[in-house]
Amino acid sequence: MASSKEESIPETLKVIRHKADYTAVLQAMSHTNQNVTEAANVLGTTTPTLYKLLERMGIQH
Repeated sequence: MASSKEESIPETLKVIRHKADYTAVLQAMSHTNQNVTEAANVLGTTTPTLYKLLERMGIQH
């Protein structure tokens, strides 16, 4: 029997990954008091890569 509520469409893997990346970057930046180099180390990436991510995500640094 179908419910009267519309079933929600699952998010795409791309959207789920973006949300996870965004959350991880915010947490790392907070944990390191906005120090991009330290946050990159926490995330296991390079500083230039994290700068690019911050720019793409619209996160102030």
